[in-house]
Amino acid sequence: MLAAHVSLYTTLLLLFIGLTVWGFYFVATSRPVDGAFRSTYVLAIGASIAQAVVGVLLYLDDKRPAQSFHYLYGISLMVFTGAGYAFATRGDSRREAIIFAVASLAAVGLILRGAATGRG
Repeated sequence: MLAAHVSLYTTLLLLFIGLTVWGFYFVATSRPVDGAFRSTYVLAIGASIAQAVVGVLLYLDDKRPAQSFHYLYGISLMVFTGAGYAFATRGDSRREAIIFAVASLAAVGLILRGAATGRG
């Protein structure tokens, strides 16, 4: 189960790094966010939920992270990325691109901090 948690960490990190670059590309070129980006962002939110489910299973199996802040970063990742999607899709295309890019960048930070607090 721990291997699945680590694999999902890698998946999420790569997804959100890619989404960050992709989002800032939209900002820099003044292009509107397309359906492929939105679909990938929703996929990343789904992967973060799967990560949380695996984390709960690890918790129930008595495999706890080194620091309790680990839980905060995981919950924040799901809430922040979900809120980012909700706020981004309400407004003009420039605003949408900026919100998605910044939310993706913040997600990268949360993922890295979550990994740092999970290791024992």
